[in-house]
Amino acid sequence: MSKIKITDVDPKIMAQNGLWGEGCYGSDCHSICCEYGCDVDLATLKLIYKHKDLIEPLIKAKVEDCFATKLKIDDDYIGGAYRETATREKDKTCAFRLHDQKGCSLFYLWAVKKLPKKIVPTICRVYPVTWHRGRLFIDTPLRKECKCKEIVPKGTKVPSLFDTQKKEIMALFDIQDNSFTKTEKKVENMATKKVSVKAAAKPKAAAKKTTVKAAAKPKAAVKKTAAKPATTAKAATAKKTTAKAAPKKAAVKKTAAAKPAAKKAAPKKTAAKPKAAAAKKTK
Repeated sequence: MSKIKITDVDPKIMAQNGLWGEGCYGSDCHSICCEYGCDVDLATLKLIYKHKDLIEPLIKAKVEDCFATKLKIDDDYIGGAYRETATREKDKTCAFRLHDQKGCSLFYLWAVKKLPKKIVPTICRVYPVTWHRGRLFIDTPLRKECKCKEIVPKGTKVPSLFDTQKKEIMALFDIQDNSFTKTEKKVENMATKKVSVKAAAKPKAAAKKTTVKAAAKPKAAVKKTAAKPATTAKAATAKKTTAKAAPKKAAVKKTAAAKPAAKKAAPKKTAAKPKAAAAKKTK
């Protein structure tokens, strides 16, 4: 099997920003995609063993020590089988990562030494796109350090993830024609849905403001109307008359209360002395 068969393409691949600019080498990702190792398909495995004399000096290790599993038979990989790479104890990254620097030794041999591109595992060539049993999708969650998650400068046009990885996707996967048609329709629906949501949000906000203004005006008017009767001349005269009459009653109260209070004041003082003394002893 020279290509992996795909019957369904996730539309998010066409909506997500791609590896724009200089791609992975133009980002400060610290090789996060190398953290868990990778699956090496059979076609790549053969090339790795063929060129191990070039690989081993770059990784400071033996090629055979770079694998965590034996060969597994699986028709979801080119060649119908694969092996999982090991991760290094020192930095917990793929055993084929360049020693003490960013990047992959296999990718380096293709880009710099012009070895066949198949020496780079399929999963690494299309990352962060991945696949499983006929479905092509994004390997989530995408880490914020990944180039496709970087903040795009204002005015910069960024191609989609499908666009930046298209060359590799078409070289490695056998995608049925109707899969693209279905995906394009899904992408259109996603875009229409976003526009509809934005359009629906604006009228609601306007209606809310109008309602608040309308509700506020009648309350203010009622308050003003209710305040007017209190300022009439009759009400003011009545208040003054009541105020003058009130002090006389208060004077009568004071006279009545003053005389008995003077007689009862003496016993209170006498009772207070023993209490104070008792309190002091207790302390």
